[in-house]
Amino acid sequence: MTGGAKLNSIHVATTMNKLVKAAKRGTGERSWKLEGNRLRRDPRFAQLIDLVRSHCPSFAARAGANVLHAHGVLHADLGAVKVNEQLAAQLGGFVEREARDMNPQGVAKSLNALCKLEAMTAAVSPVGWKRLAEAVERTASDMKPQEIANPLNAVRRLESAASAVPTLGWAGRAKAAERTVSEMNP
Repeated sequence: MTGGAKLNSIHVATTMNKLVKAAKRGTGERSWKLEGNRLRRDPRFAQLIDLVRSHCPSFAARAGANVLHAHGVLHADLGAVKVNEQLAAQLGGFVEREARDMNPQGVAKSLNALCKLEAMTAAVSPVGWKRLAEAVERTASDMKPQEIANPLNAVRRLESAASAVPTLGWAGRAKAAERTVSEMNP
């Protein structure tokens, strides 16, 4: 990746976000998998993942949530990347460090990504899950219908989250779901 050394954490997060959007422009799962294969063979993609690792300690809430979401999509939808233990630990540390500052979209993206990444789910500490639950409670009243639906779907698939924090933001999400149910699509 030309100029990679000049990229800061915001540039890296934005690149990951744009890459996911571009990769999913295809019409369906088959084209996504083809794009995932192409990315796995591209040395620039490996360099980008290395940049993610090097910038992970400096990701703020929004940038880190975008990177976490991108990894969920790149892993689960495109099959382009697997998260190793080192990166999982770094991203788990990000969740613990930045959950308190996440906005509704960041909380929703993070939970959605965590349900796609088993290695990440295990790497989030009980403190990280607690802070994420508190972020859900704090932001639930401002969540849009999709931002409510994603965490509800994620939590039902996250056994470790449910056992780590039995009340993972349920009260706030229940109120938010009730408030926005008429706006939700089927």
